[in-house]
Amino acid sequence: MLLTRTEPYRGGARLDRGLRNVIALGLVSLFNDVSTEMVISLFPAFLIRILGAPMRILGVIEGASEAVSYILRAPFGYVSDRFRRRKPLVITGYGISTVVKPFLALATSWVHALTVRVFDRLGKAVRTAPRDALIADSVDRSISGKAFGIHRSLDQLGAIVGPVIAFSLLAIIGYRGVFLVSAIPGAVALLILAMVVKEVRPKSTRRSMNSSTGLKTPLTRDLTRYLIVTFIFSLGLYNYAFILAYAMNVCELRPEFTPLIYTLMNILHVMSGLPFGILGDAMGVLMALSIAYLLLCLSSLMALLVPSLVVLVAVTIIYGVFQGAFETLSRASIATIAREARGTAYGFFYVALGLGGLLGNFTIGALWDLAGYRIAFAYSAIMSLIAFFMIHAFFKPLIGKGS
Repeated sequence: MLLTRTEPYRGGARLDRGLRNVIALGLVSLFNDVSTEMVISLFPAFLIRILGAPMRILGVIEGASEAVSYILRAPFGYVSDRFRRRKPLVITGYGISTVVKPFLALATSWVHALTVRVFDRLGKAVRTAPRDALIADSVDRSISGKAFGIHRSLDQLGAIVGPVIAFSLLAIIGYRGVFLVSAIPGAVALLILAMVVKEVRPKSTRRSMNSSTGLKTPLTRDLTRYLIVTFIFSLGLYNYAFILAYAMNVCELRPEFTPLIYTLMNILHVMSGLPFGILGDAMGVLMALSIAYLLLCLSSLMALLVPSLVVLVAVTIIYGVFQGAFETLSRASIATIAREARGTAYGFFYVALGLGGLLGNFTIGALWDLAGYRIAFAYSAIMSLIAFFMIHAFFKPLIGKGS
């Protein structure tokens, strides 16, 4: 069975090389995230307070930009499988994002902001599936949770440093100045990627080939069921922007302090990624992932309480832990389920997540505007519970087994 415990890995030297590659990719993500988080930690306040956009526009921008990112990952994942090369696409994707983000400094309307965000996410679409496949190819399936936990933790260290830099520079050079400075750490990420990260050719076997494409489709029954659960869950999955909007509009936190809330969120993201990855290797990635679903539900339910600084901190902490757990375990699940054509499998996964995210972010933003934030968070909690029960129903014989 695809999801039963794998045999012990015996290639010690290759294991060390593989983890070194994972760490190098983590450093690339770290510096790129410093750049990205300098921008997006200020983005909701910039959009709402400077450009004057309503909450529904925030939902549209976040949903549309993330949909572009997720939906377009499938073809680039397929290309990396077809040509059995990951690194050129990874370099291209990081390059696009590094070049386009500083143009947000020139934005004078929400349309301009939308354009920059979409092109930034296009860069993420180009690189993400090939990068995740490169991580999965670098290590054995038995430690996929650990590998993705290491990468995710290094990635999110940048998400801590970035908002701190943004907060420190905001009073000195303003929003637009911070957006321009964000190009510097992005350039460092590209340098590490070009000089340190090694290409790892994916394995191909005779049974994985077909006459038309040279690839076997990764859409097994297990993967198809997993994609359905992912789509349902993402219908209630809101991104960080809604936590920051909750802080400003509900808990009445001053906008200049939102980067600190975002920093706290990302500290918990860093701290939870690797432990949940190791937990997934020990108890099974799907069981651990279902726990992550419950964390989002709990965060949403906490937001329904009477708003206060204590509630805001609690919501932020739980949501931060959820992010680290979900992003590690959802990606490790693909590495476990898909043995071949992993670039394509990751692409399908991100399409399901992106389509659901587009609908989910728009729905949550619309519910917030029309019925209030409590209805929006209640909707998210309900969708999280539905996904929790679905993953246990679909994978009942396997849910408690190791990966």
